[in-house]
Amino acid sequence: MSKRRKQFLTSTPNSPEKYSPAVAIVGSNLDLVTETLLRVPAKSLIKFKCVSKHWLSLISDSNFAINHTRRNPTPPVSGIYVGAKWSKSLILKDQFSPFSLGGRRGTSSLPALSFLRDAISGDYSKVSHSSNGLFLCRNGNTNYSYIVCNLTTQKFIPLPKPSFTSSGYLSCMEEPYLIFDPTKSPHYKVVLVNSSHLLNASQLAIYTSEFASWKNVSLEPRIDNFRRGVIWNGGIIWRSCSRCEHIYYQLDVDTEKLTVTRVPPDPNLSTCVIYFGECGGRLLLIQLPINDAMEFKVFEMDRDDFRWIVRYRVDLTSLILPNRSRCVISVISVVRGANENDLEVVFYNRGKVYSCNLEYRTMKVLCELSPGEISNFGLAKELHERSYQFIKSLSPV
Repeated sequence: MSKRRKQFLTSTPNSPEKYSPAVAIVGSNLDLVTETLLRVPAKSLIKFKCVSKHWLSLISDSNFAINHTRRNPTPPVSGIYVGAKWSKSLILKDQFSPFSLGGRRGTSSLPALSFLRDAISGDYSKVSHSSNGLFLCRNGNTNYSYIVCNLTTQKFIPLPKPSFTSSGYLSCMEEPYLIFDPTKSPHYKVVLVNSSHLLNASQLAIYTSEFASWKNVSLEPRIDNFRRGVIWNGGIIWRSCSRCEHIYYQLDVDTEKLTVTRVPPDPNLSTCVIYFGECGGRLLLIQLPINDAMEFKVFEMDRDDFRWIVRYRVDLTSLILPNRSRCVISVISVVRGANENDLEVVFYNRGKVYSCNLEYRTMKVLCELSPGEISNFGLAKELHERSYQFIKSLSPV
C-alpha cells in the first residue's frame, strides 16, 4: 500500500494521527467518503471496518450495504461450494472442499461455515441454495428449519418455521429455492416447492424477507418433474421431457402464477444432458453425444419460442486434457468470464476441476481433489445441482 493511500485510510476524524488539511477535509466529508467506499469491492470493505469506528459504523449500516450492492449488481463468482453438508460439531463431511475460481483452493481463500454454529438446531445441516451472494441453509433430517446467511459479512438470520398445509407432505418432499435480485429489490424470497404424486396440485410455501412471513400457495397443475428447477427471469423454471413432448413449467414468484409451455421434442436434445442452469440471465443447457465423448455443445434458450440454439461447440481434444482415450466429465457450474459476455464451464474430470473459457477456447486447472473428496459424488451428471456459487457481497439478510 502506498504511503499516500495508507495516510488516507488512517487519517479519519476518529484517528489520533496527524494528517494534512486536504485529507482532513476529505475525511470529514461524509458524502465524499461514502461515495468513495461505494466503489470499493466488498472484500476490501470488510477489512476497512478496522480503520476507525467511523468507517465501521458506515460500512456496517444496512442502507450502505444496500446501496453498495446496487452499485455492484453483478460481481464475479469468487468460488464454488459443492455438496456443503455438516453436523452439529461442524465437521464437514460428504463434501467437496470449496474451491476458488482464482486458483487458490481451500478455506484459506474462501470463508468457512463455522459462523453458523450457534444457528444450528438439528443434528444435520446443509446448504440448499444460493443466489447473488446469499446462501440458504437447511437444518434437520425432518421438520426442516431454514437459515439465510451472507458468507462475506458472516451475518445470518434463522427463518420462522412455515405453517404448512394440513396434508403434511411438504415437510418431507420440499425443494427449497432462494430468489434474490439486488438490481430489482433489496429483499429476497425463499420458496419451498412440493409436487408429490400424492397431491393433485403443487404446494408452495413462500417466505418474503420484506414482511418476514410465510404464505402458502396451491398451484395447478402439479409440476410433473423429477429434476431440480432453475432460477431464471425472476422466477423458477422446470424442464420435463418425454418422447412426445417437452414441458416447461415457469413459476412467477411475484404473481404466484404457474405457466405451462409444451413444445415438440427437439431432435438435437435427444442425447445426454449434463447441465441445465442459468448464467448472466441466459438459460443454458449442455449435452454430450455419449457419456465418454470429447466434445459437447452449449445451448441457449430463445425466450420467445422456447427453442434451443447452439451457442458453442467445445472440442476437448484440442485442449490439454489427460486420459483423452476416455473423457467422462461432470459439469459443476457455468460462470461469467473476465469479459461480460464470456462464459466459463467449470467441470470435473478424473480427480481435477477445470475451467474452460468458451470464447477463447482456453482451459486451466482450478484444483485437484483426493479420492475421499469425490467418493460420495462420483461422476453423476447431476453434480451441478449440488453446487453453490459464492459471490462477495455486503447484502444484508
